[in-house]
Parts: sequence; C-alpha cells; structure tokens
Amino acid sequence: MLASARAFFENMIDYAGMFPPAKLPMAEALQNYTRYAAGPGSWMLGRFVCRTGLLGELESLVKAQGAANAVPVIALGEALSDAGEFTEKLRVDFEQIEAFRQDRAIVVDTLETPAPPSLSADDVAYLASRLNAAQRGVVRQRAFLELPLSYGWSRDVYHLSFLLAGACDPEARQTIGLKIRCGGTTIPTVEQIAHFIDQCRETRLLWKATAGLHHPLRHRAGSGEMTPGARLQHAAGHRGTTGEMAHGFLNVFGAGILAHVHKLNVDQLAEVLREESAAAFRFTDDGFAWRDWNCTVDQIREARQWIPSFGSCSFVEPCEDLRAMGLID
Repeated sequence: MLASARAFFENMIDYAGMFPPAKLPMAEALQNYTRYAAGPGSWMLGRFVCRTGLLGELESLVKAQGAANAVPVIALGEALSDAGEFTEKLRVDFEQIEAFRQDRAIVVDTLETPAPPSLSADDVAYLASRLNAAQRGVVRQRAFLELPLSYGWSRDVYHLSFLLAGACDPEARQTIGLKIRCGGTTIPTVEQIAHFIDQCRETRLLWKATAGLHHPLRHRAGSGEMTPGARLQHAAGHRGTTGEMAHGFLNVFGAGILAHVHKLNVDQLAEVLREESAAAFRFTDDGFAWRDWNCTVDQIREARQWIPSFGSCSFVEPCEDLRAMGLID
C-alpha cells in the first residue's frame, strides 16, 4: 500500500453503528466493531461511538465478550433543550465518563457534545478546566463541540472558533475542537463546509466530521443499496438523476489537509469539496495531490493530527469503495 494512502486514511473511521441510518442494537454494533478491529482493515478503524448514558451498558457487554483489548470509545453527549443547561450537561457527561477512567474494558478519551450558538466564555472556561483536570488521569481527554445547523450557522462557527481560540492556550487547542455534521436531515452546503474548514485552520483548532460521509467522493445520493461496483461508477461520474448531492470523505479530508498545508482560501476549498472526478485525487509513493496542489506523506500525517476522524454508521462501505478505487489493499 502507498504510504500516502496509509497516512491519509489511518484510524479515520469512528464506528457509529448504533446511530442512523444503521441504528443497530448495541450488542450487534459492538460485535461488528470487534470484528473490524480484528480484520485486515483495522488500521482504518477509529473509536466506537456511544452515548454517555449508555456507557455502563457498553462496559458490561465488552466484559461479557471477554475482549483481550480495551475498546476505545467516543462518548456522545445528549442534545440540549435549553442553551442555559450546557454547563450542567457537561458536568453530568464528565461524571459519567470519569466512572470509566480506570476501567480497562473501555477507554473513553473523547467527548462529542452539542453546543448552543450562545456559548459563553464561562462555558468554554469550564470545559477547559474539566479537560485540564482529566489530563492528570491515565488517558488524554478531548472534546468536540457541534453547533446546530441553522440560517446563521457560518456566523456561529466564526464566533465560536475565535471564542475557543481566545480562551485556550496552544496546548489546550490540542484538546478542544469543533465538529461538523455533513449529512442527515439537513446537509450543509459546499460553501458552509469550506467556511468551517477555513475557520478551524485560521484559529488552529482541531475538527472532525460526522454523518453522510459513507463514500469517498461527492455524488448524487440514490435510493437503496449499491454494490461496490455501482458505487465505483458513482465515483467515476456515472450517476442517476434522483437524490441530492452528498459530500465525500475524500473531498472533505482532502480539503482539510490541503488547507492545513497550503492555507487554501474558502473558494479554493469549495473547489476541492465539489470535485466529483476520482482522477483529480492522486496518491503516490511521495504524497497526495488534488489537481495542482501537493503535499508529502509527512505533511499528511501532521495535518491529520488536527483532523482525526469522521463518524460513520458503516465501516464496510467506505472500505469497499476505497478498495474498488485501488487506494487501499
């Protein structure tokens, strides 16, 4: 396998099998994760995604399986019903996570939680303090905040990114980041994703993605299941006319990596995100390129430290597509 592809896709996919559209029972999702972790594509696998309130049930299932290794877990905070309850929800989330800090059946090192657009400096200071206290434990903790997609979402991302950057010292920026939802009931535009990536790069914040990124390239989402061959035809440009355009994880992460290396502007990022031709993305022994923009293997690895992963309810589909494109073994 090319070193550039390894660096690009390593540990990229957090498995969210319990979440839509898969919505598997926890036991089945955990069995899938265990199988993927023992399979040939394990190097692409990230963490298991579980709601904070279900961590106890997950721990019991992992122990019942008798797994040899601890399961790395992302704890997903509950949705907010009121902006004023953010700090209280954080307190509950951290208390639930702390219960598993010393338990080696599961290792919870990441919290992903919704955040209100009206997030205050005091809220951010509280989050930073809880993460700072958590760093004294055995596992480094990180948190990713997700703003609800709305009419003023890009403005909200702008304000929150600078709020986080102003409240966090350089070391803390390695522990607090933003999260973007690329699919689901409301899909962000290319321009919105470009703005999000640009803001995170400008303010030196971690970011990750979730939802809708089942396939590598931007494509028109069809109805029903497709075989790997049919998905490859989608990637090559042979698409039907039904469905709306869906974002691709190769586009999104390619844009993020190139933004980190070359400081691409919003318009340039939008071009990467709109790309539908597989031939425009090139992986070689020396690095990765989109059209005339190149980066080395070392630059990919460094950029991925700031863009760790995306959540997906399917691990098989992304892997099948990349194999069909000849990018992984």
